Amino acid sequence: MRGGTSLPLRFPRAPRSGTMRLPMLFNVHDAFVKAMFSRPEHAASLLRQILPAALAARIDFTTLVLCVGSYVDEVLKERYSDLLFSVTIDGRAAFVYILLEHQSTVDDNLSFRLLRYEVRIWERWQAEHPGVAKLPVIVPVVLHHSETGWTGGTSFEDQLDVDAATLAAVGPHVPRFSFV
Repeated sequence: MRGGTSLPLRFPRAPRSGTMRLPMLFNVHDAFVKAMFSRPEHAASLLRQILPAALAARIDFTTLVLCVGSYVDEVLKERYSDLLFSVTIDGRAAFVYILLEHQSTVDDNLSFRLLRYEVRIWERWQAEHPGVAKLPVIVPVVLHHSETGWTGGTSFEDQLDVDAATLAAVGPHVPRFSFV
C-alpha cells in the first residue's frame, strides 16, 4: 500500500465525572505517533535520521511501503505498537520493523521480544512465499520516549547470562542482533 494507510484513530471520551483519566491522554498521543509514522514519507524521514548512515545509504526509500498487520503480543498492546515496512536494500527485499514503545521506562527484555516478533514476520513471509529459501533482512528500530532516552542494552546478547570470553566462544551458535 503506497502513500500510507487509513488508520482508525480512537479518540477517548471524557468520563462522565468530567475529568479525563491520564491513560486516555496517552492513547491519543500514541495513536497520533502511530498515524504519523504510518505514512511512508514520515517514516522515511525518521529512518534517514536515526539509522546508521552506511545503512541508510543502501536503502531505496522510494520503495518504503507500510505492511498490514501487527506482531505485538495482545497482552502488550497498551505498552507497544508496531509498524512494519517493506523496502529494498541494495535491490533486495527487506523489512524495517518499528516498535513504538509507549512507556518511559526501559524494558530489559525488549531484545528478546524483538526476536520473537522478527520470527513471526519471517514465518508470515515464508507462508506468503513458499519455496523461497532465503529470508529478507529485518532492521529492528525502537522508538522509545523518556527524558533520559533508552538506557538499556540494544543487542540481543545483552540478555544472555554469559561472560565475554564464553560469549566469544559460543557467539557463532547464538542469535546476535542489535536494534536502533
